[in-house]
Amino acid sequence: MSNKTGAFGGLGGLGGLAAGGVASGVLAKVSRPVARAVAKKTGLPVTAVARGVELLIPVVLTVVTKRARRSARKK
Repeated sequence: MSNKTGAFGGLGGLGGLAAGGVASGVLAKVSRPVARAVAKKTGLPVTAVARGVELLIPVVLTVVTKRARRSARKK
């Protein structure tokens, strides 16, 4: 991958996700309710689950970006 701007190989494909794009803002807003739901089901502390969810957000964004790029190339 030639674009190495972000920690995970660059996330600029979908509206500048690494720079606070729309998708990253949406995911950040839903991270707290998701963390609460997971904590309730697992019995883990909400703060620990929230940290885990926040760590996963860049990974999820990277996967979504790569899939979007692949599907754009196929067209």
